[in-house]
This record gives sequence, structure tokens and C-alpha cells, in this order.
Amino acid sequence: MRFDCDARDDIAIPDKCRILIVEDEILIAEDIRKSLARLGYCVTEMVTSGKKALDSIQAAPPHVVLMDITLKGKMTGIETAQKIKDLWHIPVIYTTASEDEATVALAARSNPVAYLIKPIDIRELKAAIELAACRAQMEKRLREANESLERKVSERTRKLREINRQLTKEIQGHQATQAELIKARQRLEDAQKIACLGHWEWEVSTRTVVWSKEVFRICQKDPNVFEPSYEAFLEMLFPEERDRARKGIAQAWRKKEPYEIRHGIVRPDGSIRTVLQKGRVQLDSSGTPTGMLGTVQDITDQYEIEQKIRRKVSELSVFNQLVRSGVGQQDVGATLKIIFSQLFDFIKPDLVIIYFIKNNRLVFQGKSGNDNLVSFPASATLKMGECLCGQVVSRRSPVFSLDIHSDSRCVLSHCKNAGITSFAGLPLKAGEKLIGVLGLGSVSKRNFFGEKAFLTAFANQAGVIIQNTLLKERVNNQVTVLRNQIRRIKKGEDLVRKNKALVQSVVDGIPEPLILIDHQWKIELLNRAAAMYLDVSPQEIAGKKTLPGVLMEKGYPDPTQTIKIDNMGRSVSFETSGWINSDRIKKISFHPVREEASDAPMLILHIKDITEKKQLEKQMVQKEKLGALGQLAAGVAHEINNPIMGIINYAQIIIDDNCKNELHIQILQKIMKEGRRIAGIVKSLLSFARPVSEEKYAPVEIKPILNDIKSLVNSQIHKHSIVFEVVVNDSLPPVLGNAQELQQVFLNFVTNSIYAIQKKEALDKEPGRITITGDTVSSPAGQRVRITFHDNGIGIPRNLIDKIYDPFFTTKPPEQGTGLGLSITHGIVKNHGGTIAVESRKGRYTRFTIFLPVALLSADSE
Repeated sequence: MRFDCDARDDIAIPDKCRILIVEDEILIAEDIRKSLARLGYCVTEMVTSGKKALDSIQAAPPHVVLMDITLKGKMTGIETAQKIKDLWHIPVIYTTASEDEATVALAARSNPVAYLIKPIDIRELKAAIELAACRAQMEKRLREANESLERKVSERTRKLREINRQLTKEIQGHQATQAELIKARQRLEDAQKIACLGHWEWEVSTRTVVWSKEVFRICQKDPNVFEPSYEAFLEMLFPEERDRARKGIAQAWRKKEPYEIRHGIVRPDGSIRTVLQKGRVQLDSSGTPTGMLGTVQDITDQYEIEQKIRRKVSELSVFNQLVRSGVGQQDVGATLKIIFSQLFDFIKPDLVIIYFIKNNRLVFQGKSGNDNLVSFPASATLKMGECLCGQVVSRRSPVFSLDIHSDSRCVLSHCKNAGITSFAGLPLKAGEKLIGVLGLGSVSKRNFFGEKAFLTAFANQAGVIIQNTLLKERVNNQVTVLRNQIRRIKKGEDLVRKNKALVQSVVDGIPEPLILIDHQWKIELLNRAAAMYLDVSPQEIAGKKTLPGVLMEKGYPDPTQTIKIDNMGRSVSFETSGWINSDRIKKISFHPVREEASDAPMLILHIKDITEKKQLEKQMVQKEKLGALGQLAAGVAHEINNPIMGIINYAQIIIDDNCKNELHIQILQKIMKEGRRIAGIVKSLLSFARPVSEEKYAPVEIKPILNDIKSLVNSQIHKHSIVFEVVVNDSLPPVLGNAQELQQVFLNFVTNSIYAIQKKEALDKEPGRITITGDTVSSPAGQRVRITFHDNGIGIPRNLIDKIYDPFFTTKPPEQGTGLGLSITHGIVKNHGGTIAVESRKGRYTRFTIFLPVALLSADSE
């Protein structure tokens, strides 16, 4: 509850002190408020919770807050008082009924002005309020003094800091420059050390040479002892490279151009390093050389890597040459010669021998060696594990011997007698299969172990090539046999291809789709008509796709859900309007074709379009119905007409005879109306029996008749807001017929469309539309005029399409139709030598199409 007080910003003892009461008991709060009012204080508001107290202070700060310790809500009075003190420095007086020491101690932490126990003595309350106001005034003055002092101290401190910052910045600038110079020098030395690159300078006039620390390190010289000079540097070079270096430097001096020399140096400890030396001539202002400046870089590691790379490149070249030469070989002897040649060109041994593993023994296969060697026995055969080559097989790994004469593993004398000292035996492998042993011998001592990696890789590659050659030999032995078989097979295949082409041409000549499928619906063969029907390429699906897959890709249902072809042992046929182009009726036939090599038969799927056949059947049935109706009409029309006319005349006589009874007159008028209706029906029936003679037919323009019909139905079109369009060219040729009868036909279609649109208005708000188009089409019987009547009305259910031409069939109420309209229309169109086609979707549209023969005009008529 908020009260109006005179708000002031100062905290001094006011004329009317503003007080906020925070008390959860409304009666106690109201009693305190009245007491304060009597004392002349203004209560800004009485609240019951800590949150409301904070909101009230935010809106209108009081001078003093009377705070109950127990409050409504989440915050206690003590928590609320602490927040008030932290945020606004407003003095708080606790008013509570609690005297326990714990509560008092907790309240003391918030430094209240007073702690009053309920019931509150009004004098104590007034004293506490006055004390709080004075205390607030003193605290405010103290805060203002502290703030003023802090501002002065802060400003003085800021100025001192600015002065100190400027001094520090200048000192740091000098220190940074000095440190940067030291760092730059150190970075240069570190960079030179990392790159193993030192620099030197040669002053010719004083013959003074200056080296960097890295040059001393590269040359392994002590800078405190060694005095660098041009001659001392040349002494470190290989003797054979000194003259080349001297000439290179002299040429650079003479031509005043840079130079670059790579050479080796010998260091005091005997180690050899490869260095790259670069230099350029220094010129004075007149262009006279005064000295040289250059670098020395230790490229030993790079040089060794280059040497290793060259070695690897050479090894790869050997492998490449071995593969290129050996892969195409079909004779083992030629393959071994290639292996011997590659080894002698690259490794340069004195002897190379090869053993093959045959019948659990090592059989000598070939050798190559220097001419001065004692002949190696060509018939040598070893047991597994015997001598060094035998141990290669046992261990399935290389074996090396630096001196076979002192090697206890070399138990045979073949190599010793040939003058060999060092030997290396390597397994010949083709994958994991061990096929033989490759042996290398040297007359002088040679550490073949140092070339183990290359020799092992070479042996593995040689083993693969040898194995491939052996396989090729075996394959070649079978090729001749296979070639004769292939010739016979090719003759058979040629015959099969010819027969297949003949069958395909015969099948393609069939105008109806034929598809050969297996028991899992996979398409094995299809003719041209089937490819066109499915709109696919035969090469894309034959033997690759299933018929259900093709159909579903094009958005048609999966036929496997309704047709089961498993174990189909006889021909099965059915008619459907599905399977692509649902507007057409198809006869689907499955004919099993059993193969001797398969338990499951293949199936020939035959798709035949029988839409025209079905339409002709319907037309024949309709023709028979109309013929029978015509005969019936001719037989009974006369008998019906006479009684009807009598009834109508007698009724009229009674009316004319001054009949006074109004009810009787109405009944007689209904009799006459229904009699005339029967007479109209009889007259319509007679049209089936007495068609108009073709002699009464003449050329008739279609467009004027359609325009007249538009005028006739104009009121109904506007009534139902129907869009009515007639799209007929003036060049549309005339038809041979009777204008009145054709007008009757066209008007019947239009009125039916208006009725269908009217019925649909109750279902949705789609605007009605009737579109009539006219054009010409070609047919086997000649040129035809095609008139189409399309509406977006309620449509015709599928189960009623076949009945629409039946006499007396109608979906209209009895008072709106007789069921003879379309029957008579069908008869008139038939008498004109035309046909009618109908398409309809329930709830969407109906389309009637009339085909009438074009009138053939003579020259005179033109």
C-alpha cells in the first residue's frame, strides 16, 4: 500500500521524514503507520515481502526503513536489509517479536540503527527514527568527503602514473632496441647454425678474412686460435678440387660476377664434409673490386640424401627394366638371362647361380660369371638345408658369408673350386611361395650384407617374374587345346547369335508388347513394342532390371502385390486398365516356357491393348439395343399415340364445356400435361425407327451452331457463373448432316454439362468451366471433324459409364429427365456416320468427343 509524501533527495533530518514499513502482518503495519502519522512522519508504503520492499525503494526511496525480520516470500528481513544497505545506504530499524540470541546476532551483521521488540514503544521508535536520520546525514557527509578525497587522490595518482608511463615507455624503448639488436644477432647466429650456413668476408687490400661462428664450426676450427685466410681455406679442400676452386674464384673476380662451387673439405679430426660455397665481388664507387663476400653451407646430409636417392632411382630403374623385360617372356631360359644381365650391370658380381625347388631338392637351373672363373658344375643338385643355398630354403631368409673358405656352413666345394670368396644366397619367392634360390659370388672379399635390402627386393621381384614365366609356359601348353575348343564354341555362338537375331527380328515384328521374364520378374528379353510401351531402352534393362522395378520407377503400382508367378505351370490371362496408361484396357497374358536346365520356367508376358475391341463390343451392344428399341417404338407408337391424343382431346373438351370446379380443372390440366409428355416420349422413340434420310443431309458449318447454342444457354451460364469457351477455327470444314439434329446433339451435351456443374457447386467452390473445341483429325475412313465438350462438373462414376446410352437411364430426378437424351444423341451421331467417345473422372471432369465425317464439296457447290 503506497502513500503520497513530499519526496526529497537529501538525507538530512527532514521536516517530514519518509518511512517504508516492511511488515507481513497488515494490522501491525497499519498500527505502526498510524503511530508514525501522529508523530508527524510520512509512510511511503506498507509491503509484506522483501521483493516488494526493493521495488518500492527503487520507485520512491524513503529516509528510513522499518523492517520485520520474518517476511513473506523467499527473502527474510535480514537479507532484504543487507541488500538495501548495499544498494542505497538507507538506515534500517528492525521490528520483531524474536529475542533469541541467534536472530539478534544475525541481524547485527547488517548494522541496523536499532532492534525494537514488539509491541513497540512509540517513544523508542521515535528515538530510533531520529537516530537513524542523524546517522544517515552523517554517513552521507562522510561518503561525500571520502568521495571528494578519492577524486583528488585519483587525479594525482593518474598524473603520476602518466609521468611514470612516459618514463617507462622511453626506458623500455631503449631497452627494446638494445634487446632487439642482441636478438637479431642471436637469431642470425641461430639461423646460420640451423641451416649450417656461415658467412665470410675477404678484404683484398688488407688480405683480411673474417669468418662467422658457423664457418669456424663447419671447418672445425677454434676462433680463438685459428687465423682464417684464403690460403688456409684452400688447404682444407681435397687436393684434386683446390685448382677448380681457385680458378672459379679467379674467374668471378675477373668478370665481377657471383660464383657457386660445391666441394669437399677435410676437417682436423679427419672427417669429410661436403660444402656449398657462394660468393660475390664487392665493388667501390668506381666499379673496382675491393673484396668478396660469401657464404659456406654444410650440405653433407643433403648430399648423402641425394646419393641415396640416386641409388634408389638406379635400383628402381633396375626393377623397372627387369619387369619390362621379364613380364613379356614366355621362356624360362630367356627370363634367367634377363635376371643375370640386370645383376651384372648393377651389382657387378663375379658369379650368379639359380636353383629351382623340385621334388624337395634344389636343382641347378642356370649360371653366369666371369670368363676367368673355373667352370661351375651344371649338374649340381643340393638337398634341403645343405650348404649355404640349402640353408636359404630351410630358413626362408637370406644367408651371407664374407669368406666361404672359413665358413663351416659351406660344406660343398662347388663355389670354392670356382674361386669364389664371398657369397650371398637369397630366396626366390612368388608371394609366400618359395620357388628357388638366387646365389651371388665374388672372387674378392665383398660385404653383400650391406646391399641386403636391394638384393632381397630384387630376388622377390625375380621370383615373381620366374613364377609368372613358369605359369605362362603351362598356360601356353593349354592354349593350343583351348583354341580348338574356342573355335568350336565360336561356331556355336555364331549360330546362336544368328538364331537370336532372327528371333529378335521376329519378336520385334510383333506389334504388341512381348516380355520374357524369369520367376523373379527379371526382364531377360523384350521386343521393340514392349520397349516403347515401357518407354525404356532394351539395352538398359534386358538382363539388368525387373519389371516391377521399371514400373515403380515410373510411378505405377507394384504388380507383385496382386500377381504371383511362382510355379505358374499354365497360361494365365486377365484384363485390366492398370499397367501404364490407365485410360486403356489391356489383356495381360502369362505363358510359361520351361527350359531343360532350369526347374523354374521362364514366362512370356503378352500385353494386348483391347480398348478399341471393347469399345466396338459396346457399340454393337448399343446398336442392338437401339435397333430393338426402334422396332419396339415403330410397333407401339401408333397404338400409344391414338389413346394419348384421345385423352388430351377429351380433357380439353371438358375444360371448354364450362367446367366450374377449380379442382377438376387443375386435374384436367395435369392430365393434358402428362399426356403431352407421353406424346413427346413416343415422338422421341420414333426417331429410332425413322432416322432422317441421308438425302436430307447437306454441308453444315459447326461454328455457327455452337455460337447459337451459347446464346440459348446464356442465362443459365450467368446464373451459375460458368466460364463458357468455344475454340473453333473459321477454317474448320463443314460436315454432312442435318443442322437441327446436330443442334439437338450439341445442346444436349451443353445442358448436361451445366447440370453436372450445378451439382458440383454444393461440394466445392471451384468455378464452373465448359470448353468446346473443334479441329480435324485423320482416320482410316478419311478426314473427320472432332468436336470436344469438356466440363469440370461432378463427373460420371466408372460403373455407370457403360449405361449412359441406354434408353430411359438417367441420374436426374424424374421431373428433370427422361433418360432418352444421350440415347437419341447417340442415334443421331450414328445416323450421321459418326462416333462418340467419353472420358470422365468422378468429382473432376467429363469429356465427350464426337467424330463426324467431313463433307466432300463438289466444284459447283464451291
